[in-house]
Amino acid sequence: MVGGSWRTVSHNFQVVNKTVFGPMVVGSDFAGQYCQGMRWGPDGGVTIAGAAEVSKADDDADDVVTYKLDNILGVEVTEKSDGSVTINSSDFILTKGPSEDHFTCKWIWLNDVPPPPIRSANQGDYAPRLTEEEEASLREEAKKLVDNHWIRKYDEQIDGEVHNILRWVLVPQPHKSTALRMCLDFRGLNKLIRNDVTRELINASDTLHRWRSVRKGYTLDVTKCYYCIRMDPSLFKYLAIFVNGELHCMLVLPFGLGPAPKIATAAITWLLRRVPYPVSAYLDDIVVEETDETATAQLDDKGQLLEDPPAVVAVRQALLKGDMRCKPTHVIGYGENRVLGLDLIEKDGCVEWCRREDQEILLDYDYDDDELPTRRELAGWCGRLTGFVPIASWLRPHIGMLLRAMSDLEWDREVDLCTMELAWYIDEKLRQEGDPATGKWYCPKPGDAVCWHLHSDASGVAMGATLSYEDLQGNVILVRDACWLLSRREMLRHININELCAAAKALIWAAPYVGGTIHLYVDNECVRNWISKFLGGASVKRGGLSATVVGRRLQAIFDAAETFDSLQVHRVETAKNPSDILSRVEEKFLSLYEALGRKADDDLDIEGQLGDEVDTKKVAGGVSEQPIVDDDLVLNTALVIEAQYDDEELYIVRRSIKQDRLLPEKVSLDLQQVRPQLEIDDYDMIVRTYVPPYVGKEVTVLVIPDALKHEFVHSIHGILCHAGQRRTLELVSSRGWFPRMLDEASAIMQGCDICSRRTRPLIIKHDIGLFSPSLLKEASPFSVVCADVVYLPEPYLSQQCYVTKFACLLRLDGEDASSLQSGFEAAWKTLGKKPSYLLTDNGAAFLKCDLTGVVRLYTAPRSSQSNGQIESLHRTVRMWMRSAMADDESLTVEQAIAKVMKAYNRSVHFSTGRIPADMLKLDTSSVEWQRLVGTAVLDAQKKIDSCTRHELYPGAVVRVRAVNKFDKVVTKTSETPFSERRWRVVGFLGASGLVTKSADYGVYRKAKVVSDSETRILHVTRLVLCAPTEIDVLDL
Repeated sequence: MVGGSWRTVSHNFQVVNKTVFGPMVVGSDFAGQYCQGMRWGPDGGVTIAGAAEVSKADDDADDVVTYKLDNILGVEVTEKSDGSVTINSSDFILTKGPSEDHFTCKWIWLNDVPPPPIRSANQGDYAPRLTEEEEASLREEAKKLVDNHWIRKYDEQIDGEVHNILRWVLVPQPHKSTALRMCLDFRGLNKLIRNDVTRELINASDTLHRWRSVRKGYTLDVTKCYYCIRMDPSLFKYLAIFVNGELHCMLVLPFGLGPAPKIATAAITWLLRRVPYPVSAYLDDIVVEETDETATAQLDDKGQLLEDPPAVVAVRQALLKGDMRCKPTHVIGYGENRVLGLDLIEKDGCVEWCRREDQEILLDYDYDDDELPTRRELAGWCGRLTGFVPIASWLRPHIGMLLRAMSDLEWDREVDLCTMELAWYIDEKLRQEGDPATGKWYCPKPGDAVCWHLHSDASGVAMGATLSYEDLQGNVILVRDACWLLSRREMLRHININELCAAAKALIWAAPYVGGTIHLYVDNECVRNWISKFLGGASVKRGGLSATVVGRRLQAIFDAAETFDSLQVHRVETAKNPSDILSRVEEKFLSLYEALGRKADDDLDIEGQLGDEVDTKKVAGGVSEQPIVDDDLVLNTALVIEAQYDDEELYIVRRSIKQDRLLPEKVSLDLQQVRPQLEIDDYDMIVRTYVPPYVGKEVTVLVIPDALKHEFVHSIHGILCHAGQRRTLELVSSRGWFPRMLDEASAIMQGCDICSRRTRPLIIKHDIGLFSPSLLKEASPFSVVCADVVYLPEPYLSQQCYVTKFACLLRLDGEDASSLQSGFEAAWKTLGKKPSYLLTDNGAAFLKCDLTGVVRLYTAPRSSQSNGQIESLHRTVRMWMRSAMADDESLTVEQAIAKVMKAYNRSVHFSTGRIPADMLKLDTSSVEWQRLVGTAVLDAQKKIDSCTRHELYPGAVVRVRAVNKFDKVVTKTSETPFSERRWRVVGFLGASGLVTKSADYGVYRKAKVVSDSETRILHVTRLVLCAPTEIDVLDL
């Protein structure tokens, strides 16, 4: 009721006519979650996929019914009582009148407005040379188009002025009766119409896997599925074609239109929605499952049914309502049967699949021919080898490496001989060993198998996985395999990390296809132990730089395992792991692949680069080919001044400065506000003199034009290895200026694709300083240093000055004491400085280093007051390295490390607010150094004053808390599982050894305890003081 009167309000609800309770009306929220895609049978049980009807409580509720179409997101159907149907999507509209037996299609323009006539739309680079047989076949196909009324002559009086002429594109189809399929070149028109992604809708691999659960069924193929759908007459002027020299127009849905697969799928799905049998369709291929186990079929010599069963008859009758007819019915596994490009054959009473017999998989290439295939042709061959086949074995990693090798080439450019060597190697291996793409057809549904077996493996090249099921006889049958090549970032990881990532990836890949009991097999004992412990609730030691990756992968495995009844992890020998062949390539093939990196790409080809289509700027050394900021953070002034002249606002600013007058009102307000700070320097460049944020002093910088600001920010962001906004904004504001610089630069960095894919490090905060304030008061540049070894993946000696934060990395020849000592001395000689105090962990190699004149300090590994500063440096270096190598794939590990350390030492550090490289050059008597040391001393003293202190002391009697999975869980109870055994505290671990006498024991974090001649080193958080009533005489 509104304003004293009733007002009609529409509410959507779901109507389910037949349930065990009778007709039911449910709300939209409930139905959207539980009822979408369901249909109820006469007994009230759910039968097969269908559509939940939606009625509207308004005046037309009895006339119109709308509902969502099965498994097609964003497609809505509207049915009226007169029998008319409209299928609406974001990129097309299908209509069917009350008395019509066909659908009429209309696409939707990108801007909802038809474009003007498209000029030169029929010009392109496609000019095929046809044989006599192909020309005869083409004439026959053209005659079919006219005879079947799929095309007609264009009539401008009826159809209007021609707006677009489409070119024919002839696609070879050797397995069909006609050698060429007549498609149309829609590349230009597809850019003007809406075309939503259909990858999730049309997924051949997943559809094929579902169909493999059909033991007994039939296959149907719709004849000319696209041509059964008519086009709207208003679109004829955009569908003009030439046939036999005369202008015609397409009357039916053509091959080549972007949303055509989605249109055909929507039409067939709607037609089959009420078929009372299990039926599934993939475009024009339909599989019907036979539910009657006693049904028998009479077949001819080709495996075709002589008489259709009731299920097939129902499907044919449903398709006839859309003017769609099917070819003769085939029975799965009998005769010439084919499903989604796979041939099905019966062998020893079992149906098996193999690659299509008429599909050519060997490389058809004349070795004496001078013309090499293009990337498009070679990629097509790769697709034929591994596309749509459930099992491809060794072909997957080899084909993946070949595709990666030619990924930087243009599609229609000939590949080089080095790339062809890889293709010839695969072809020769295929000829010798045969095609591995074959296997058993039947694959049970997730809950129908006894159990599932999932194998995973990883190497330095790729990760592989295989999925098998176990039948009632105990046979393990392989059904699918997969392979994922490692990225350059993943190649830097330890093999254990990659093995864990392979297990997680394999489990997530197999999750949609499996259920019940799952057996996961890995050939790495460390990974098996990690997963088993984590699934059992025990804590997993995963210290080091990959702690975050390990934790996330284990959590992903845990989340996936929750959907199964049971997940058991086993270790399998490498020789018995079927995934091993999917994670490796042969040594000779790998050598050929690595040889591509030594290929010279910079040689000048006069004929090739000075042709008609060459970019003259590139050959002449135009400024547009140079980066706006080089690796030394020097701005390309020539590029900036040229862009300043091209910028309309800056040109007005230039004239205003020269004439010494105010800026006109049409110039942006930001430029008007800083007009007094703008001037033209001696080099005719517009500059601004101001105090930028994060710098604290006045600088004169160039004004960056609007056309270059994105490149300017991205260049500095990339040089800093995609560091955080604080470091980047400091350099951006000190190298240039543009209006609303901070806001726009932050928005640009937030949209960086490298940063969005980067794994954030686990930042560990320490509640106590590494060094005492008294030691830091006497510090000089590089006198107090932390050191450790980092693996990238080779060992590097890392050192960092505690006060200046200057860091350096040096590659080691080994990890023994002599190699470490040589590394220290070489680094100190290069820097010209030698530390007075050196903090390392108590590893054997560090303990044996003889470093004269250096006071050695040690920390217990993984303690809370551990060498946290150098560990944070390692996390930063590894994260920046991955970003730098992802941004520039040409970088080697050595080059990436050099770039990272250069960016780290030349950008402002967060804790000091200064540039480490500049602070290293300070004199100890300078005010700047005294201020830096004073900040470090205050920070160390603050940490000591505010840190958590315990009440333990040498001689205290304590009990030890057991470690279990509840350690880090905050609960509402104060009860903790302490053991009854009592221990005596002997002392505490400090930098110089065991501490038994100190004025303040509360700051130490590691304690040495003893009980019955057993000695342990424990963290103080695991110890609790015993009350006097709990202490026995023997404890004293």
